[in-house]
Amino acid sequence: AMLRRHPVPPGTNFEPLILAAQSAKIELDTSSSLGLAKSLDAADQLEGRPYVSTLLRILATRCMLQAVYFCSGTTAESEFKYAHRLLPVSLAV
Repeated sequence: AMLRRHPVPPGTNFEPLILAAQSAKIELDTSSSLGLAKSLDAADQLEGRPYVSTLLRILATRCMLQAVYFCSGTTAESEFKYAHRLLPVSLAV
């Protein structure tokens, strides 16, 4: 099976996102993907600023590294522990 994962981005990739959030007086937790998701969800609740959350989410996707595709069994599970999506690929020629 072909699997897809995103390597963990370096902390410096989050600097533009953090600066944008700070300018909107929003604190983001970039220590983990769950923390970031919760921070972005909290930003959704801000009244009177409907587009701030959308812009932060766009910036968050730019922090990610490009996806890496690999065959199951060729990579240590610790590197793709959340790989739960398969890429259906036809092997017929």
